Amino acid sequence: MIQSRLFDYDPLTGITRIWHWDTDTETATIETKQPVDDVFDHNKHLYNQNKRQTPYGDMERMATIPMALYYDLARKGILYDQKALKRWLNDRDNLVFRTRPGVV
Repeated sequence: MIQSRLFDYDPLTGITRIWHWDTDTETATIETKQPVDDVFDHNKHLYNQNKRQTPYGDMERMATIPMALYYDLARKGILYDQKALKRWLNDRDNLVFRTRPGVV
């Protein structure tokens, strides 16, 4: 049986953390949720405004990633591995995070 309780809520980011306790295995997990519809809408707007197909330059926004996903990418090591991050950003499944067209 799993028991769940609100662990934390940040009204600024909308991030909610829920603490789950599995009484059978006596293990705890913390689930992180963050609403992302506004991020997706903003990214789509920026993507559609920017039609440039030129190579990316230094300090140019290529994506907006919600904080909950940012920490997940960091935990998996993708965030700190330039090749892995480029592969992740160029994956069509992650297009909703991109703010401009082209290949990273």
